[in-house]
Amino acid sequence: MQDDSRTDLVGLLTGPNQSVSEDTIANFLSSRYKRNQVYTRAGHSNLIVINPYQPLEAVNDATLQTYADVGYRDVSENKPMLQPHVYDLAARAYFHMRRTGEDQSIVLR
Repeated sequence: MQDDSRTDLVGLLTGPNQSVSEDTIANFLSSRYKRNQVYTRAGHSNLIVINPYQPLEAVNDATLQTYADVGYRDVSENKPMLQPHVYDLAARAYFHMRRTGEDQSIVLR
């Protein structure tokens, strides 16, 4: 049985005793979707979004501020671990751009 507290698909696939299959991935994403967790990390720079075709409570100015504060304003080593979110991906891209001076792109498919 998979650990439902995981937020990163890569961790699921590389965990001990994990059988990697399409069903494992689909079940993992489905269980997160059923808990209204439509965002799932797939490594450091990828985000899987399952569109619920409904407004999301977590898409608001307060959530944006939280992810901005943690994502690129908080430089401490003990940052709180937030759930995957499109705001987290944007903050990571912005922080990387500011740190390296390299242009960044976010591709939606």
